[in-house]
Amino acid sequence: MSEGRRRFGPGFVITAAFIGPGTVITCTASGAQYGSALIWALIFAGLTTIVLQEMAVRMGLATGKDLATNLREVSSNEVARVFFGVIAAGSIAIGCAAYQAGNLAGGAAGISVMLGGDEKLWVLLQAAIAAGLLWTGSYAYIEKILMTLVALMGLCFVVTAVIFAPALAEVFAAIIQPTIPDGAMLNVLALIGTTVVPYNLFLHSRIVGEKWRDRSNLGAARWDLLLAVAIGVAASVAIMLTAAGALAGTDGGNISGMARPLRSLLGPFGSAVFGIGLWAAGMTSAITAPLASAYTVAGASGWGRDHRHAGFRAVWIAVLATGVVFVLLSARP
Repeated sequence: MSEGRRRFGPGFVITAAFIGPGTVITCTASGAQYGSALIWALIFAGLTTIVLQEMAVRMGLATGKDLATNLREVSSNEVARVFFGVIAAGSIAIGCAAYQAGNLAGGAAGISVMLGGDEKLWVLLQAAIAAGLLWTGSYAYIEKILMTLVALMGLCFVVTAVIFAPALAEVFAAIIQPTIPDGAMLNVLALIGTTVVPYNLFLHSRIVGEKWRDRSNLGAARWDLLLAVAIGVAASVAIMLTAAGALAGTDGGNISGMARPLRSLLGPFGSAVFGIGLWAAGMTSAITAPLASAYTVAGASGWGRDHRHAGFRAVWIAVLATGVVFVLLSARP
C-alpha cells in the first residue's frame, strides 16, 4: 500500500459522518438568512471537532480499545460496567436510528434534484446500497468508498460556492470579527451541533485501530484528522456561501430552492452539481450512522472486531431499517 493511502482514512470517515443533510440544511438556512456572518461558528465547530476527535484517536491508539469498551471497563463493579455499557450503546444506537431517516431523505432529495422521480424509491435504493456495502464486512472497502464520496461532495459544493460567493473582504471580516446577528443564536448552535457529533467519538476511537495498531502512528492519525476536518469545514463554508449568494433574503429552509438559481444560471449542470453534493452528503451519513451504532454496541458488549458477527450486523440492520420505516411513514423522529 502506498505511503499516502496508508496515512489517510479514518478522519475522512468522520467527515463523512458529520457532513450530512442536516449540515446542508443548516448551512443553507444560515447563509440565506445571515450571509457569511456565521462562518466563524463553522470554524469554531471545526476546531472543537479536531480537539475532541484527537482525544478519541489517542485513546484508541494508546489503549487498543474504543471509547465504548473503555467505558464498560471503567469500573470493576459489575453493575457500573453494565450501566455505562447500556447508556453508551443505547444512546448512540437510538440517536443514530433517529438521524438515519434524515440521512436517507436528504440523499434522496439530491437524486431527485438531478433525476426527478419518487423520493421514496430513491430512499429504498440508497438503503440497499448502504446495506450491501456494510454487509461486506470490509472496513478498508467502506473507507475507500467514503473517502471518494467526501472528495466528490467537497468538490461539488466548492464549485457552487465559487459561482455565488460574496466578496472575499466580507468573508474575511466575518471570520476576523465574529458576530451573532439578531435571531441567529439558534443557527449558531445548530451549526456547531451538526459538526461536533457525539457518536463520532465512539466511531473514531474504534476505526483508528483498523488503520493503525499503536501510539507510534499518532502523528499520521493526527494529520489524517486535520486534513479531513479541514475539508469538511470547507464544504460547510461553501454551502453557506452558496446560499448567501443564491438565496439571500429567504429562509433557506427548502433544499430544492438552492437548485433553482443554479439551474437558471448554469442550466442542468448547475443543479446537477448541487444534487450530487447533496446525495453524497446523505449517502455518506447513511453508511456511517449504522456503522457507528454497530461499533458502539459491539464495544459495549465485548463482541470484538468481527464485522460479520451476528450482533454487529443486527445492530446496523436495525438502524438502517428504522430510518427507512420513518421515511416511508413520513415520520420525523
